[in-house]
Amino acid sequence: MKDSDWAFLRQLYMTPNITKAASALFISQPALTKRLQYIEDEWKVQIVHRNKNGLDFTSEGLYLAKQALKYMDFLEETKCQLDMLRSNHKANLTIGTSLSYLKLVLPQLIAAYTAAHPDVRFDVLGGRSSEVLHMVEQGTVQLGILRGRTSDLVDKIQINEERCYVITSVPMDSLDALAWTPRVDYPLNDLTRQLVDNWWKERFHTPPIIGMTVEHMDQAFPMISQSLGYAIAFLPEKKEIKALQGLYLTPVTIQNSDVPLTRPTWLIWQKKNPLTPEAQGFLQFMQSQTV
Repeated sequence: MKDSDWAFLRQLYMTPNITKAASALFISQPALTKRLQYIEDEWKVQIVHRNKNGLDFTSEGLYLAKQALKYMDFLEETKCQLDMLRSNHKANLTIGTSLSYLKLVLPQLIAAYTAAHPDVRFDVLGGRSSEVLHMVEQGTVQLGILRGRTSDLVDKIQINEERCYVITSVPMDSLDALAWTPRVDYPLNDLTRQLVDNWWKERFHTPPIIGMTVEHMDQAFPMISQSLGYAIAFLPEKKEIKALQGLYLTPVTIQNSDVPLTRPTWLIWQKKNPLTPEAQGFLQFMQSQTV
């Protein structure tokens, strides 16, 4: 018997009426009747008796119907288990990334990559750049995305360069006003902090006024929108950030020049271990992007 024959018997057992069973199976009543006769001929038994209310199963037919229930349950469970096994065959790619990159850039990149490579499954861990470097060095992740210093234990490629901006709730004609305006500050990695501090010292003769400190960069944006201060942030180019809507960005340049203050974003991996095919594929993909 075909799988469809067992499905017919199950449906007939659940709906002991030729017309209703045929409707549930999306076939015509004559087609179901003909198929039922074929099954009876194959097994050389009578499966049902017709009555005015529908159908009565013979003892042989009842046995076959119950076997059909078991068979269809077995078939569906087998298909389900095979689907699960196939999904577990997806290649895993573990990535550690700085939190700001995770929030502002990475989701769109992963979406674009998985559209072309549906067999790759991502595990993404967020943290500060120093934590991402440690993840890669220890082998916790295959690839890392960070800003700031790396180490001799990793290889790297530059995948982006972000410009520095002063973010305010009103337009700024001159950055001189920052000297007496409170800053909404947040933790930065050592290299980024050094870039910002060096720029400040070259331009101003007094330390900044820290009005408040928040845990992450994106937490500063709503504070700025309430005119509670300004922030200095490195942001990806050509990237619309919803949290910045209504705020003003003034580019920061190196003192006495038009050269923008920038910082690189690195993709890193362990030197001692060769990249897996999926990690190599994602690395090549990142090299092709301009974010």
